[in-house]
Amino acid sequence: MAIRGFRKKMKPIVWIITIFFLISLVAGYVFTFKSSSQNVRYAFKLNGDKVSLYNAQRALALGEANYKRGITNTEINSELINTVVFNEYLDKLLLLDIAKQIGVNSTEEQAKEQIKAMEARFNGNEQFKQALLAQGYTERTLRKEIEEALTINELSTKIANEEKVSEAEIEDFYNQNKFTYFKKNTLSEVKDQIIKILQAEKAKKTLAIKLEQAKEAMKLTSVNKTLTPFLSKVDFSYEGIDITNVDYDKKILEVSRFSQTANLEEIKSIAREEIEKNIKYLKLLQQNGIVVDSKLPLDTQLMIATQEAFNKFKNETKITDKQLIEFFDKNRKIYDVEKSVDANIALFVVTPTEEDKKQVESKANNILKKVNTKNFATYARKYSSCPSANNGGSLGTFKKGTMVKEFDAVAFSGEVGKIYPKIVKTQFGEHIIYIQSRDEKKGTVTASHILITPTPSEKTLNTELKTVSSLVKDLQAGKVTFGELKQINPHIQFSQNIPEIKEQGTIQSIGYNENLVKQLFASKLNKVGYIKDDNGFVIYQKVKETPYQKASLTKIKPQVEAMYKAEKALEKLKELQDTANQNL
Repeated sequence: MAIRGFRKKMKPIVWIITIFFLISLVAGYVFTFKSSSQNVRYAFKLNGDKVSLYNAQRALALGEANYKRGITNTEINSELINTVVFNEYLDKLLLLDIAKQIGVNSTEEQAKEQIKAMEARFNGNEQFKQALLAQGYTERTLRKEIEEALTINELSTKIANEEKVSEAEIEDFYNQNKFTYFKKNTLSEVKDQIIKILQAEKAKKTLAIKLEQAKEAMKLTSVNKTLTPFLSKVDFSYEGIDITNVDYDKKILEVSRFSQTANLEEIKSIAREEIEKNIKYLKLLQQNGIVVDSKLPLDTQLMIATQEAFNKFKNETKITDKQLIEFFDKNRKIYDVEKSVDANIALFVVTPTEEDKKQVESKANNILKKVNTKNFATYARKYSSCPSANNGGSLGTFKKGTMVKEFDAVAFSGEVGKIYPKIVKTQFGEHIIYIQSRDEKKGTVTASHILITPTPSEKTLNTELKTVSSLVKDLQAGKVTFGELKQINPHIQFSQNIPEIKEQGTIQSIGYNENLVKQLFASKLNKVGYIKDDNGFVIYQKVKETPYQKASLTKIKPQVEAMYKAEKALEKLKELQDTANQNL
C-alpha cells in the first residue's frame, strides 16, 4: 500500500532481519534486567560462551513485536510467543556457530552496502536515522544483524554448493517443469539453473539435520531465571511422537492468524488437532516405506518425508499410451505455444510540476465536496490511485505508527464516523480520509481513503517529448542501447528486455498495459517507438515474435510423461492427507 511509508522503505533486504521493534517494550525488559538480575548479567551460557542478557531480551522484544503484528487475538500471551522466539534465537546462535566451524564469514563491508541500499530509499540520512530510531535500531545494531543474516545466508549457499545432483535428477526436473518454467528453453540452456534449484532443496534437509545435531549436542547452562519458562520441553505425546511446547506454540500462533475464533482454548484445540493430523499423515507415509529421523522436529520430518514420498510415488507410477494421450489432450493448452513477443522496454518517467500538483490538489478538493460516507467506496474505486481502490479505499484496521505521520495524525485525531474535512497531503499525494471506527484501548483505527497522486499534465509531458524523440532516434540508429539508457538519462527508471509478452495485456515487471501490448504486436520487428502514459513515456522495441504453435505429443512425450507422473504422485499424497484427516 502506497501510504505505508516507513514500513515499506524499511522492508529488509535479508530475510532474518526484523524491524518491528518496540522501544518501550525493550525498555521494560532492560528495567527488569537491572532490577532483578544484578548478580547474573548474562542470559545463559551456550557451549561455554556467555550470551548477553540484553541481547537475548532484545531478541525477544523484536520477535514478540513481529509476531504480534500478524496476530490481533488479545488472548495470545507473551509467554507463548516468547517460547517460540527464544528457541528461534537459540537456533540462530547455533547456525552462526555452525557457520563459524565450517569457515563461513560475512564482512562488515557487505553489511554496509545493505544499509546504504536501505538508506537510499529515504530522503537523506537524517530521515533514515529517525526511521531506524523509531524501529529501535542504530546503524551499529542494524549492521550487526545484517552481518549475522549474511553469514547464515552464506552458510546455506555453501551447503547448497556442496550438494551432489545427478544427471537423472536434472533431466527429471526439467521434464516436469518444461511447460511451466522452461517453456522456451532447452535443457542445456537452463541446466545450471536447475542444478542450483535442486541443490537448494537438498540443502534445506542437510541444514535442518545439522541444526538438530547441534541442538542435541549443545550445552545450555546458567540460564537466567527470567528465561527458564521458555526452554523447550515435551508438552504432549501422540502415537509415540513427542511434541514440544515450541512445536505446539508455533502451531497455536499459526492457527491464530487464520482462525475466526477469539477463544484461546479453542485455538489450542484446533492447533493440537492439526498436529495430530500431521502425525497421522507422517505415519501413513512411513507405512509406504518412507523413513525419516524421528529426532527431527515434526515440521522438518514432514518436509523431508513428503518430498521423499513424492519422488517414490512418481517413480512407481506406470502409464499406458491411452492414459498418456488422454492426459495430453486434457492439458493441451499447457503444451501449445501461445503467440508472444520479446521486447526491449524502457520507462521514461516525468516529474509533475508545481502547477500539476496544484491541479491535483484542486481535483482532490472537488472530490471532497461531493463524497460522503455512503458513496465513499464508489468514489474510491473511480478516482483513487492506491491499490486499496479495488476494496472501495478500505485500509482495514491498523495501529498507530503504521502509516506515514501526516496520515497517522488525522486517523487518530479526526472525528469517528466522518470524512476528515480537509485534504491530507503526504509524500504520496492528496488523501481524502474516512475514519470509520477507532479503538482507543487497542490503539487501532479502521479507515478508508481516496489517494489522488500527482501526474504530469499534457503540457508537462510535451516539454520532454523532444528528449524522448531523440532517444528513440539514437536507439533506432544503434548509437545507444536499451541497456545504456539508465546511465545516460535520469528520467529512465526501468529499461530491460522482457520475454514472452502475451496478448492478454500483462507485462512481466510492469503489470497490465493493454495499449502497450497492442502497440508491440502491431509494430514492425526491431522498430523503436514510444507511447505516452500517465507518468511519462514508454519506449519500446519488438525484437522477437513467436507465432502460435500446436504441440505434437510425439515430440514432447518425455515431458508429458514426467508431468503425468508428478500429478499422480501429488494425488497419492492428497489421498494420504485426506485419510489422515478422516481417521482422526
